[in-house]
Amino acid sequence: MVIIMIQVSNTWSRNAINAMFGFGIDGYSENPYYTIGKDIPGLNSDTYGSLVGFYYSLTYAPCLLFMGHLTSVLNRKLMVGFACIMWGVFTYLNAHAETVF
Repeated sequence: MVIIMIQVSNTWSRNAINAMFGFGIDGYSENPYYTIGKDIPGLNSDTYGSLVGFYYSLTYAPCLLFMGHLTSVLNRKLMVGFACIMWGVFTYLNAHAETVF
């Protein structure tokens, strides 16, 4: 059950930026209260595409391989706990970002 809840939370976190960028929402696309695209300097369609595509894959793939290897070598409960803590740290840092790069 814990793994399922972690996966659900992970999916929500990954898709939150998609929902907040505000593509094609009439009446809300110019309001920084509803979209992060207007609130964060430098975040436009090109930068957004790079963030959710190339840069996400660039960081996700090596971390996935590294953590997969560690999971087979170390205690899995410890690894899940460590991954959750690191995920929380990076979610906090992401929430307090004021610029894109």
